[in-house]
Amino acid sequence: MCSVRCWGGFLFVLCSCGTPTQGFPIRQSLGQVEVSPASRVEEDQVSQKVQQIAHQIAERRGWDPNLVPLVETASIGRIVAAMLADERSQVTPAVQLAETEFLRSFGWVPKHFDFERDVTESYSENLLGLYSFTWKRVLLLGGNDNARIESTLRHELVHAFQDKQYRIGERVRWHNDQGDRIAAIHALAEGEAICLSRQLEDPKQRGCLDFDSAGYEEQILAQDLDSLPPIVKYSLVSPYIDGPRYVQRLLQRGGWPEVELAWQGKLTDTHVLLHPEELATERPALVEVPSAPQSFSNCQARYVDVLGEQGLRSVLWQDMGHLAAQNVASNVTQDRGAVWHCGNVCAVALHLRAKAVNSAPAIADALWASMGFEMLDSTPTKRCGKRQFGVVGLQVFHRDIAITSMRLCNASISQSTTISCETANAWTGQIVSQLSIN
Repeated sequence: MCSVRCWGGFLFVLCSCGTPTQGFPIRQSLGQVEVSPASRVEEDQVSQKVQQIAHQIAERRGWDPNLVPLVETASIGRIVAAMLADERSQVTPAVQLAETEFLRSFGWVPKHFDFERDVTESYSENLLGLYSFTWKRVLLLGGNDNARIESTLRHELVHAFQDKQYRIGERVRWHNDQGDRIAAIHALAEGEAICLSRQLEDPKQRGCLDFDSAGYEEQILAQDLDSLPPIVKYSLVSPYIDGPRYVQRLLQRGGWPEVELAWQGKLTDTHVLLHPEELATERPALVEVPSAPQSFSNCQARYVDVLGEQGLRSVLWQDMGHLAAQNVASNVTQDRGAVWHCGNVCAVALHLRAKAVNSAPAIADALWASMGFEMLDSTPTKRCGKRQFGVVGLQVFHRDIAITSMRLCNASISQSTTISCETANAWTGQIVSQLSIN
């Protein structure tokens, strides 16, 4: 599906439901594109196949077969235009800037990283088709490969049905604190599309019931995405790893009715996605939003959201490996991040709460290493480091971890006389002292 929310539970929300040649969606450039009209001849050639596949999907899932969407054969320019329409309906430019600021402030992407530009340069020609929830239609890239067209149709028609049944376009529109929930929806949509497509292609109609999820995960992680920052790579592929595995477990438990329950609200966040055995467990309340630094005045919040377990994995996996990242992320029960602008000072904070007091130091170590710092400190509960991307502070208080990053918004950190470890420590101390009061 979805040229999904690239950042797991936190950042770069996007859902243009696409099928690329390499098996996962690619987000296109925001530059000007040529929008050429679709070919009616090509549309007529696939019309009969659309009706056949749509009825097969509806029969398997108990959906209304009359909800068949428009399908058109389109140029890559028109497909890009559809993706841009979806993106602009979902997240504002200001939110995108704040999301990027969050990543840069902890050194998780390079200073000059640009998502649209960098991803498009490598993968803009790989997209075969997508379902646009803004235009309410499936767009297929023209070509004569009937097998590929049919496979793309299966996947994208599932997304079209999902949108009609569950209003995906509305449910993935970004709001404060909704990032982790949106990430879970993306993964569910991808998992269902993959498993239902497999069932239609399987003569025994077992689909994902005998799905080799571990082997599939290795295949997805082996995708050639080395030109992208590791966090971007993992975030691009994670819905295609976590989604099918989650849907597989639901199917094994109770078939498609279990998947329906997930759509109806049982899937609340990526923790439930990754641990479906805890489906009935009540999730803890959100932790506190990190407060603005008192060292600076006129602070305005630009962004508040939840990183989530899937998002935390994307931060950690490159430095510590996939399995270790899973283990650390699973020990975080809740988190919240915020981006503040205090005049010309860009201030970013992340508050995480561990499941247990004894797991908090290991979580802090992993996050510290992800930012390029050595895990050596005589005071492991209070740290400060300086990088080009800013002055970073970290404090551990019982089960809570506060991480902050401060820099001048429009200048190098070396030019700042107002930002230091003293100011960073003051802010992290301010955050954890508020936690002790609350």
